[in-house]
Amino acid sequence: MARATAGTAGLRWLLLLPLLSEGISRNFSTCSPSIRTCPDGHCDAVEIRNHNICPQDCLRGGSIIGGHEPGERWGIKAGFGNCNCFPEEKKCFCEPEDSQDPLCDELCRMVIAVAVLFSFIISVLLSTFCIHRYHKNAHKPPIASAEMTFRRPAQAFPVSYSSSSARRPSLDSMENQVSVDAFKIPEDPKWEFPRKNLVLGKTLGEGEFGKVVEATAFQLKGKAGYMTVAVKMLKENASPNELRDLLSEFNLLKQVNHPNVIKLYGACSQDGPLLLIVEYAKYGSLRGFLRESRKAGPGYVGSRGSRNSSYLDNPDERALTMGDLISFAWQISRGMRYLAEMKLVHRDLAARNVLVAEGRKMKISDFGLSRDVYEEDSYVKRSKGRIPVKWMAIESLFDHIYTTQSDVWSFGVLLWEIVTLGGNPYPGIPPERLFNLLKTGYRMERPDNCSEEMYSLMLQCWKQEPDKRPVFADISKDLEKMMVKRRDYLDLAASTPSDSLLYDDGLSEEETPLVDCNNAPLPRTLPSTWIENKLYGRISHAFTRF
Repeated sequence: MARATAGTAGLRWLLLLPLLSEGISRNFSTCSPSIRTCPDGHCDAVEIRNHNICPQDCLRGGSIIGGHEPGERWGIKAGFGNCNCFPEEKKCFCEPEDSQDPLCDELCRMVIAVAVLFSFIISVLLSTFCIHRYHKNAHKPPIASAEMTFRRPAQAFPVSYSSSSARRPSLDSMENQVSVDAFKIPEDPKWEFPRKNLVLGKTLGEGEFGKVVEATAFQLKGKAGYMTVAVKMLKENASPNELRDLLSEFNLLKQVNHPNVIKLYGACSQDGPLLLIVEYAKYGSLRGFLRESRKAGPGYVGSRGSRNSSYLDNPDERALTMGDLISFAWQISRGMRYLAEMKLVHRDLAARNVLVAEGRKMKISDFGLSRDVYEEDSYVKRSKGRIPVKWMAIESLFDHIYTTQSDVWSFGVLLWEIVTLGGNPYPGIPPERLFNLLKTGYRMERPDNCSEEMYSLMLQCWKQEPDKRPVFADISKDLEKMMVKRRDYLDLAASTPSDSLLYDDGLSEEETPLVDCNNAPLPRTLPSTWIENKLYGRISHAFTRF
């Protein structure tokens, strides 16, 4: 039954019966004199005289506001919720009462139940998979990751390196670590080389956890006969981290192929320790090569003086010229240009990390700090350890940001090393003091025998803003122009080996360089590029007269 209420403002009739599915009901109640005539869908003569008698039948459509279904002519055929009529305004307002429907109907509850069941099934499947993987690998060591790159195993760090508070783990701290021999290394058939065809020889250089040895390979890359190669390996005290680093260099070297980047020949990864087989550089590191040329005295560098040096006994071997030094820099710039195009940041470019192969060909090596930046423009160093302070760009020192342009800064320091024949950068300045000096704008002075043009290129590489430094492509062009111009001999009279600060890098007698070239003869004249042929062709006869 319906309930009617009245107030001073008008009449209110309530719908107490259940609403239809669409929310509209024709079974509404009313406060009227007779429910037989009001509402009956017809506004009779009595009702039309006084609309308050039965507004349900007599109000016109424009006077009814809210959810309703109009009558055939006037009035309300069906209403929704509560309808309030106001005689003075001659209007009725129909609006629903506050909904008492449940927050979630049957369909809603069904959807929630299905979602919960689906989540439970997924959780069970994931748990089962994880438990299965755990039991499967419980007795197997993890495969060494190849996403980190190789940390130089050769030679101890000189004073030009600075060490953070965190040191490499000691042997005691590694006692509980898994042996590297327990790691299973996936085989790459393209690069795998039979261990039985490799004969290891003398040690060329070694560090705390790794070493480089000379070796002889039989039928390397399907070629008949023997080939001299260099082999990188870990020492017995190396940890799994060092193995991961060596694997990373292996994967990195697979991707590069350039005449001025050290070449990978293969690896022995099965049934024994990991051995990386790389190109053998006959004359060792560029720094050692340059320093040996200085020790030979003025006769070695083009003077008409004494010929006591054994390095000139062969008339095919010629003295170093300024053109040679520029050629060294040019070759390195070509290799770095290639690495930049490959989206690789070297992060440790220095004369000690460039090898000299037969024909005085420069080979960039020791990607100890290299990172692939194919997906990003820079690499931010987060780990602690020794860092080459005197070769690092200012943004690398202060913000730990490494880009190809920070390699350009290091190349400028490498140019300084070449011109000074292996001098130690920032002589007499300790690494901890270098931070503030560089920040105030200090740069190394022009060395003796260094042209203004070459020094200007160094200063461009040392611009504080990385985007203002030249790119390696432009550096190569500038050096090529210099090579054509410069044909004079390098005069070392103004800078003698007695300059202890310039050449003292803090290495002790026990510390072995990367490649020992003390007993190796100096290279013969084998121009490797057309520009070198052009540079040296006109003066080749001059050397036979000394």
